[in-house]
Amino acid sequence: MAPSAPGFLSGGGLLAAAEDVEFAQPVSHDVTLNIPPVFKCNPFDHTLVVNLEGPGGEARRNHILREFGKKGLRGRFKFWPAVNFGTDEQLAQETGMKKCPCDAKKGCALSHRRIYETMLAEQWACATIFEDDVTLAENFTSRIESAIDSIPPFDVILWGFCPGGAKPRHGPKDQSSVPILRYGWPGSCVHAYTVSLQGALMLTQANTPVQTPPDGAMDGMHWFRDRTMLHIDRSGGVITGSYWFATPQLSWQGVEADNLDGGV
Repeated sequence: MAPSAPGFLSGGGLLAAAEDVEFAQPVSHDVTLNIPPVFKCNPFDHTLVVNLEGPGGEARRNHILREFGKKGLRGRFKFWPAVNFGTDEQLAQETGMKKCPCDAKKGCALSHRRIYETMLAEQWACATIFEDDVTLAENFTSRIESAIDSIPPFDVILWGFCPGGAKPRHGPKDQSSVPILRYGWPGSCVHAYTVSLQGALMLTQANTPVQTPPDGAMDGMHWFRDRTMLHIDRSGGVITGSYWFATPQLSWQGVEADNLDGGV
């Protein structure tokens, strides 16, 4: 065998320099083999309806109280204070205005983002978010509960959506099936959706400072400005997260509720 080169151990190819090197040390005590808890999502553990506080949001609050009372959600949700796009100082700052009134859609986005930020602070596994003009399918709650054990890993699950950007004004004929979750981003609107903790992080990063409506933060076609976050793929139509949607749809925005005062 040929002699090893200076500074190397024969056969091992390992440096044999004289200077000391630092080695990490194994722990000197017993190790408890417990992994961190798994975040299991129950969509109804944290259920929130975005609504304008005070008299301005009263008509839509009453709509939600009636609608959710009929669909199995009485006492299982809370109202979330909507950003007032006419006066909110943070909205003005993030959108480069001296003061509001500001863009109403960006105000809506900030309302949703504040929920995501709360999820991150409180470590909620997931939250289900509604807008206050939503109408729910028959047996909405029980149909989702029947699907909980088959929910895949996700960022967002849309229980309702707007194909091609058009708001469905009536529910599907099928008002009884347990929904099937399909992968992809089916269209705009966020009147009823569940977001995971990981999804909350992604959507917060993607829309800070606020620059697009909440559904725009999910749609690759909106990511064309140089100021957008670098981790978002700006190619047209690219799905930027793990999005799933329910078929048949379980929610929509009816004309009567959508026309009520207090929309944000």
